[in-house]
Amino acid sequence: MVKKEKERRNKIIFLIIFLCLSSFLPFIKLLKADFVSWDDEIYVTTNAKVVKGLNWENVKWAFSTTYFGFYYPVTWLSHIIDVELYNLNPSGHHLTSLILHILNTLLLFFFLKRGGIDETKSFIMSALFSVHPLTVESVGWISERKNLLAFFFFFLSLNIYLTYLKKSSVKNLILLCITFLLGLMSKSVVVTFPVILYLIDIFPVKRLELKYDFIKKNFFKLIYEKLIFFIPLPIFAVLTIIAQREINALTTFDRLSLMDRIAGAILAYARYIYQFLFPLKLTAFYPHLRGNYSPFILLLSILVLTYLIIFSIYKIKKNKVYFVGFFFYIINLLPVIGILQVGEQGSADRYMYIPMVGLLLFFVFFVYEYFPKLKFVNEKMILSFFLLVFLLFCFKTFNQTKVWLNSENLFKNMVLESPNPSQGYINIGLEYKKKGDYETAIKYYKMAIEADPDKAGAYNNLGSALYQLKDLEGANEAFKKACELNPYHSVMVYNLALSYELLGKYDEAEKNYLKALKLNKKAPAPRKNLINIYLRQKRIDESLKLSLEGEKLIDYDPYFFITTALIYQELGEKESAKQKFESALSKFGENYNVLLNYGNYLYSINEFDKALDLFLRAIKIEPKDVASILKVVDIEISKGNIEIAKEILKSSLSINPDDPLLLKKLESISQEKGK
Repeated sequence: MVKKEKERRNKIIFLIIFLCLSSFLPFIKLLKADFVSWDDEIYVTTNAKVVKGLNWENVKWAFSTTYFGFYYPVTWLSHIIDVELYNLNPSGHHLTSLILHILNTLLLFFFLKRGGIDETKSFIMSALFSVHPLTVESVGWISERKNLLAFFFFFLSLNIYLTYLKKSSVKNLILLCITFLLGLMSKSVVVTFPVILYLIDIFPVKRLELKYDFIKKNFFKLIYEKLIFFIPLPIFAVLTIIAQREINALTTFDRLSLMDRIAGAILAYARYIYQFLFPLKLTAFYPHLRGNYSPFILLLSILVLTYLIIFSIYKIKKNKVYFVGFFFYIINLLPVIGILQVGEQGSADRYMYIPMVGLLLFFVFFVYEYFPKLKFVNEKMILSFFLLVFLLFCFKTFNQTKVWLNSENLFKNMVLESPNPSQGYINIGLEYKKKGDYETAIKYYKMAIEADPDKAGAYNNLGSALYQLKDLEGANEAFKKACELNPYHSVMVYNLALSYELLGKYDEAEKNYLKALKLNKKAPAPRKNLINIYLRQKRIDESLKLSLEGEKLIDYDPYFFITTALIYQELGEKESAKQKFESALSKFGENYNVLLNYGNYLYSINEFDKALDLFLRAIKIEPKDVASILKVVDIEISKGNIEIAKEILKSSLSINPDDPLLLKKLESISQEKGK
């Protein structure tokens, strides 16, 4: 008995080690991967909060922001902690992702095994998950940390649910609620969790029977016991929709009709199944086909999905695994299937990270049930078949990780493998634009337009590159085309407004700045530019109104507080100006622009002592601010502190050598003292 127990324990240890290695080795190249120019700068490398690492202010920000269109504080904290641990060394960030993938594989294995599925099948499913090529995007793309965290808390919650079923204690329920909430705060796709619990109750737990009498008798109990998990769903759903609307990521129905969305969803469901079985041409961007799909492929997709639904329902009495597996897949894809369309993709490999588990259930049990019906097939042959699939997946995954080594590989892969290379060309163009090679960037943007004449982003980027080359008329035409194709994209409308302003067409600029603000009232740039136009046109009341609104809506930017104070100064309302500057100083502390502008204001009203303090603090932040240095010197001279003034000038010249204004001032003081 002891020997058997020891053998069993050793076997489990072996399986765990194997799963750890299979989740790590095919992805090992990622430890040498860089950040990519595909959202990584937004999530990590140029995110002003994240790059500062772990501090209390950043923790508060993570739990309060809907930046980039989502509310996921746990994801932000994950990136912040990585920066604290590894700075901006991409290897460390990739290591965290790999560790999470290993943990996710183990959580899946323990859930399947503890749920009642036999050890061999549980191991096969977990092993195939660990190396499936569709997981590469989630593991290799640092920006997709949210996906790994969502899976982690989703399956941690399912494991805790199994524990709760064995021991229904308050402690276990609280723990389950906490992990579920952490999942929601990682990525909102976890909203499916309460519904998935019902599927788990059907299989593998087998505590819910799909019989009329059973459901009728236990209806209120079934609803009541899981009600607590439905409570936060509307909150997170509304937060996500609000956040997406703020950045205009939600596609409107006049741009993508309901029929096209439904067709796109059907095609995506079928495409994911095909890619699950044959993960060959994988890429980071599969554009939505909108109305340009093949009716034959759509019909075939409908037939395949209909057959699988009928098959799953037909098999319920004998084997519920097909029903649970297929609907686990269907339900977990619902939030990202495109009925509520976000962005321009029709599908994405990353969206399969959780739903794939349902297809694994279906696939593995199907093979075990139907392969033995072929007389020449035995269990060893089935295991050999799964081993072959595992090895093929390993090979493809190992090669697929090369795509995520750097931006160049990623965008070349988009051009080669995407059904439409337009986005790939845009991204290659952006890389050249970063290097300052605008002419080459323009070449790629034009290739993107040729590949997809309706690609608003291509025209927008073309306009930006033409603007850099001082071709304002060309930029304006490109921005007009972009806004014609996508009139609801606030950044594109802002770019059009800016091009009109630079061409001196202020009426058109104003109209489009107002439209950009209507699309995204929290966008600082159009508000700032519109304020500047109003100030130039002496429309003081309108500029003041916009600035006061900006203080409330964009309270992280001192510009609006400073501008409001300066407008009050212009209106001669000295006390209001001073109060506003004091508010800005209190809110933003050692902010250079606040210190400088408040110092200038106090200098203008002859409050030299306080102005001196503010200028000195501003110079500490920006030692090359010659104008502030000269004002400090003048204040010290007015107080008779000639030697102090000279020392300040000498110190400043060590940082600003040969600055003519500082040299002239020092010479002037020396001569004055000599006299």
